[in-house]
Amino acid sequence: AALLNLLMIPFVTFYILKDYDRIRVIAANAIPVRHRDRILDFVGRVDLILGQYIRGQLIVSTFIAVLTAVGLSVSGVRYALVLGLTAGALNLIPYVGLTISLGIAMVVALMGAGGLAQCLKVLVVFVIVQGIEGNFLSPRVVGERVGLHPVLVMFALVVAANLWGIIGMLIAIPAAAVVNI
Repeated sequence: AALLNLLMIPFVTFYILKDYDRIRVIAANAIPVRHRDRILDFVGRVDLILGQYIRGQLIVSTFIAVLTAVGLSVSGVRYALVLGLTAGALNLIPYVGLTISLGIAMVVALMGAGGLAQCLKVLVVFVIVQGIEGNFLSPRVVGERVGLHPVLVMFALVVAANLWGIIGMLIAIPAAAVVNI
């Protein structure tokens, strides 16, 4: 069933995108006339904020990719560009992405000539880059894009992580932005 659902995603996505305007009109007409303007305004603002959130996340991931690639390259780690791009792409998945990209980089470092010293360099690069991302990039870039103060972004992430784990961290900032609206 899970495989069938996975195979259906591209087809459903295609038809939704193809008939998006018609679906939008049908959904708008389903809303009672007296509430329609207010609800459509709210949905429009939520759509704008969520789009800004996604763009902010992509900007942060790009910074992570560049900083990681440069740091690993300066440290003399082979395949620094590929590892940096991997770290940036996997940065979209909180904690799990970091763990996977760090693990891959450590394996590459162990297989290289530097051995454990190279692993230590990889670890230092990841700690520095993640420190920059967690304390400066994400709260500022994503917070500004969704209209939330950086402290509120960090608070939302901590609370959602404690309540719902990784899923909570994925939805914390968009949910806080929607609540803010």
